[in-house]
Amino acid sequence: MKNLVLLFSLFGVISTACAQSTLTLGRGLTGGSFNGSSNVSATLDTGKFYTWLKQQALQQNSLGTTTADALILQNTTAAANNAQQISPSLHFRSPGWGTTAGSSQSVDFRMYTLPVQGGSPVGNLFIQSSVNGAAWGTNLQLGTNGALTVGVNGASIGSVLAGMYQGTINSIGNSSTDGLIMRNNSTGTSGIPVQYSPRLRFTGSAYTGSASQFVDWIEEVKPVSGTSPVTSRLVFSSQVNAAGYNERLAMADNGLFYLNGTALTANQVVGANGSAAGMEAKTLSGSTATGLLVANSAGTITFSNDTAKLQTVANFFPLGDTRYLKASAGATYQPLLAFTPSNDAMVVHLAGNETIAGNKTFNDKLAIGGTAVPAGFQFAVNGKTIATSVTVKELQYWPDYVFDVNYRLTPLPDLAAFVRSNHRLPEMPSAAEVSKNGQDLGAMNEKLLKKVEELTLYLIEKDKQVEELKQRVDRLEHAGAKKAD
Repeated sequence: MKNLVLLFSLFGVISTACAQSTLTLGRGLTGGSFNGSSNVSATLDTGKFYTWLKQQALQQNSLGTTTADALILQNTTAAANNAQQISPSLHFRSPGWGTTAGSSQSVDFRMYTLPVQGGSPVGNLFIQSSVNGAAWGTNLQLGTNGALTVGVNGASIGSVLAGMYQGTINSIGNSSTDGLIMRNNSTGTSGIPVQYSPRLRFTGSAYTGSASQFVDWIEEVKPVSGTSPVTSRLVFSSQVNAAGYNERLAMADNGLFYLNGTALTANQVVGANGSAAGMEAKTLSGSTATGLLVANSAGTITFSNDTAKLQTVANFFPLGDTRYLKASAGATYQPLLAFTPSNDAMVVHLAGNETIAGNKTFNDKLAIGGTAVPAGFQFAVNGKTIATSVTVKELQYWPDYVFDVNYRLTPLPDLAAFVRSNHRLPEMPSAAEVSKNGQDLGAMNEKLLKKVEELTLYLIEKDKQVEELKQRVDRLEHAGAKKAD
């Protein structure tokens, strides 16, 4: 009865189509093979239509033949090599609302089967769509082997699931408390690597320079082989550009944390570059005080051992090429120390009056006032200096030798000739030399003292000559007085 109703209904549709002179039969066939054309619209008169219907119903035995098959669309042409016989298509067409008055957008869907060339009798069921007569695009493809492909880009559901899960999948919504379980049902045995859980993977890309760098993070459970009872870790690993995963952080079921594969002790803190060998609070030899103390109330770091060190590989506060160590007593931070790696310079407090107390040793050159230390010197000041006392030590020759009995003074006529010619005393630097090279205070004091001592000898000699002249004048005056008497 159902077949008769369907058949009469089909006759009604076909009769209506015949009254309109056209009937859509489905996908076109050329010589019995699939030619990729759109629907065939044939102008049918009553005689041709009934001839076609008789062929379909009687010869192909395809319309309502059994109670299980109400309608069969069948291609009875035998397939040849490289000429797979596509089935007739079931075609649905409807107009849609257009973007301008009076226009209508046509939407088509069709469904057909296509065998796959080869020895195995397999094929695919296609559901395709087209808009306004454009090329057909596959929306859904179902294979006789159970494969399901969705979308125009051909994303296989099977491949997607295979990429998401490993092992046997019995994991989604297994209980009311577990919304999602990723499980590996393989059993680990002796001599076989431990069975990891399926991974939760996060993949992204970042642009650097002229290339795109791919970064992956995974989360997985790793059982520890050979332990009894069995222990495991929840592991977070990363890789860049598929270079291989490296373990970054892990949490073991015994409560331990692992950083880059190394277990952290109870008091250990993360060190430089993510290493576990960083700062650690522990008992020092001969003392119960901690090597590092962070007081919650004051927020300070205290070193209780004189040999403890504060060292960092970080940039502190970077500003250009300079790194600052800052402190604040309020809302504004002030730099305490500034270090510039390019010229290996350190500045103590950038503004205000600076005080450096205690005994300080500088093993290299020291410059004050923004000037460079000239070659051959250790200390330079650009500006005035003031001091209550300056001591120059280790002078090699102090001019006491001037007063030696064998020391010979330059005759005054020779000295006078040198001064007239050079406009300076012998052994003294010229004005041009001092302007260019400066003066050595210790050496200059030595030379000045030598000239003072030589001047003293000249004065002593002159005083002797004056005394002799005085005595001579006295004798002459005395002799003249006697003659006058």
